[in-house]
Amino acid sequence: GSWVNEKSLANEILGHVRSLGLRFKLDRLTRGEGNCFMISVMQQLKRPEVFQSHPPHIQRLANSMDHLQLRVNVKHYIDSVSDHEAVQRMKMLLPVNNSAPQRPVTWESYWSAILKPGVWADTFFIRATAWYLRNDIKLFSTSNDKKSPYTRISGNIDDEEVPLRPHDLTIGTKTEIHFQSLLLESDDSDEDEDFQPVKPKLRKVEAPKKEIKTDSSDLKCPVCFKDIKHLLR
Repeated sequence: GSWVNEKSLANEILGHVRSLGLRFKLDRLTRGEGNCFMISVMQQLKRPEVFQSHPPHIQRLANSMDHLQLRVNVKHYIDSVSDHEAVQRMKMLLPVNNSAPQRPVTWESYWSAILKPGVWADTFFIRATAWYLRNDIKLFSTSNDKKSPYTRISGNIDDEEVPLRPHDLTIGTKTEIHFQSLLLESDDSDEDEDFQPVKPKLRKVEAPKKEIKTDSSDLKCPVCFKDIKHLLR
């Protein structure tokens, strides 16, 4: 079943991360079904030290475990900063629609698709999520090696070299297949001994209020696609 598969993938991710000499343990199992990145993000936001560094509207989102609301919030955030140079760069790098190459993916069709449950989070959405949360994300992939054990996704839309929050979100991934929330072994958060998967909660999705503002500034190229492949189909 899905639970058995998720447990197997989680153990494979953890085994690879530990083989790189990194001291992590599994959080509760991250539910899959195409929503695993969003769910793993909300698991990370519930880490006590991360939770307290975020404003109330993000704390409410984390407690809701509502992956559909996260999708909508990220989209509304990107709409609110659509003129920012970093977003304009992103628009220029839209992927090819592999299933219909003659129909190029538009910015509108991309976001229309990503809002649907079960649609996998690709590089664009992962980076947009980091910007929305103003929180760096470290992705530990089974394709990483000891020379480059993780991919860092900056949460600072204005300067990717300057973190905006004290704690990174730490998420493991089996390349192109699954995301799993990871905890540092020294973390006091509970690791569920039976690996019971965290269950997302869904409620009516609402458009968020404008609560985040950013100032444009000179940018270094904020988009790095070295280790994450675009998976929109």
